[in-house]
Amino acid sequence: MSNFSHAVRLRLNIHAWALLVLVIIEVLTNFLSEDLTVGQLTPNEQLIPHRPLYNFWLGFICLGLLAAVILWTLNNSRRLRAAIFLLNGVFTVQLFVATVLIVVRLLRSTKVEVTTLLVDGVVIFVTNILIFSLWYWYIDSSSTRFLDTVIDRRWDFLFPQRQAAYPGYENWQPRFWDYVFLAYTTSVAFSPTDTLPLSRAAKVLTMTQSIIALIAITAVVGTAINILAGSV
Repeated sequence: MSNFSHAVRLRLNIHAWALLVLVIIEVLTNFLSEDLTVGQLTPNEQLIPHRPLYNFWLGFICLGLLAAVILWTLNNSRRLRAAIFLLNGVFTVQLFVATVLIVVRLLRSTKVEVTTLLVDGVVIFVTNILIFSLWYWYIDSSSTRFLDTVIDRRWDFLFPQRQAAYPGYENWQPRFWDYVFLAYTTSVAFSPTDTLPLSRAAKVLTMTQSIIALIAITAVVGTAINILAGSV
């Protein structure tokens, strides 16, 4: 009975968190302005209108989420990890597109409402944290990493608890919320804080997250200045 309850807790504590975060990301991205969505990448509005392209993109994500839930129900961990990697990659592309388009909107001096600006800024800020917390969790944690082999056991991040034997932390292992905190500090400080990236993958991810956070915050502040200047 104890083995069964342990298996249930393991499934709820690992991939279920990832699925919940992916659903939250999808819900949040629907609050972005239309001029920041993937549909705006249409090279020819008459050939492929913005809305159908965005609907296709949205349908692809929803099907991916449904497939991931089914894989979680079937307890197919390896394929579920691959599905989560794919979905998080799609959300990363979507986040990058929104970040680029918010800069384009700033350069064009497009007039936007203050509430719209704040909503876009918050959505990009929060999704940036959630998306990269999943990346950090799935490359570093032994319970979620995709390459779960005996050879590939090196750390990707050097948490403080891994640097020394602190009292009460002898058998400490990072969990999901530790990676959320890591992603949050990387976004607000634009660089690592108490936890250092060790592997090349970790360094590329932290650098990418910092760039997105810096661009998004700078663009939001720049647009706000334009709004204030125009109202004077």
